[in-house]
Amino acid sequence: MLGIQDTRGIRDRVQVDWDGAQPALFPGGVDATGAPNGIHTDLGVMPANKTPVTREFRIVLSLMGTKRLDIVPVGAATTVALASAWPHPSFTGRILPDSGTRIFKEGFTAQWRTSHFATNLSQLHQRCVQSRQCDAFNQHSLTVSFIQPVDLYQSVARSVKYGFLFIGLTFAAFFLFEVLKRLAIHPVQYALVGLALAIFFLLLISLSEHLGFATAYAIAAASCVALIAYYVAHVLGSMRRGALFGLALSALYGLLYVLLRVEDHALLMGSLLVFACIASAMVATRRVDWYAVAACPSPAVDSAARKPA
Repeated sequence: MLGIQDTRGIRDRVQVDWDGAQPALFPGGVDATGAPNGIHTDLGVMPANKTPVTREFRIVLSLMGTKRLDIVPVGAATTVALASAWPHPSFTGRILPDSGTRIFKEGFTAQWRTSHFATNLSQLHQRCVQSRQCDAFNQHSLTVSFIQPVDLYQSVARSVKYGFLFIGLTFAAFFLFEVLKRLAIHPVQYALVGLALAIFFLLLISLSEHLGFATAYAIAAASCVALIAYYVAHVLGSMRRGALFGLALSALYGLLYVLLRVEDHALLMGSLLVFACIASAMVATRRVDWYAVAACPSPAVDSAARKPA
């Protein structure tokens, strides 16, 4: 009997070769063994021998749509050798592969070795058969998952996670302009810039489905940078300030693209980016008297208050 927890992936006819013979196979497992799903065959009465007898068998089985492969090593001594053309494996489970595992661009090879002294599967199997408590038995497996690399929608989802950071950094830059240049920026202007930043992700999702992620990212980022730079130039009262703000925002979008493409160092680069932004804000405001800023209104607000109705 071969227990298969999920039999929906079986597409072709299963074949078994038992000592040169090919007995008939039947679907389903055997309830008495604790594995009701799978395939089984009747081997007949096995002859009683005082000396150990070795019997060779081979099972040919094709599974489709397999995202993860779990193997429960029920033998007294189990050796599993696995080779695949999938270049992105993830080895989990209770039993990890040996040190000889190799991962290449063309695929990977892995090998596991274990014995019943290390797994205690005989007692777990008895508990599974007697009391139908099979979770511990099924989970005591060696596992390999076939990970899908970052695709279009995963990249978009990852970019959305940085949305709050983008809006926060932009608002912080607005606030620094307001404090350092003594400008009055209305909350509505903050909100409009925040909406322009948020629309970037909607443009990215919609364009990515037709143009690809890189092209869609470039178009969405360029559109939002141009819009925000034009608006900020009028809010801050200077085209030069608007251009500088647009350049800073372009650099921020460039760093985000690098973060999305560099998976192994994304956390490190993100941490360095946040640290650099905080350090820049602290250096730029090191001489600001915050009590004076809170007590004195900005020139724009003061002139507006003195203007006759």
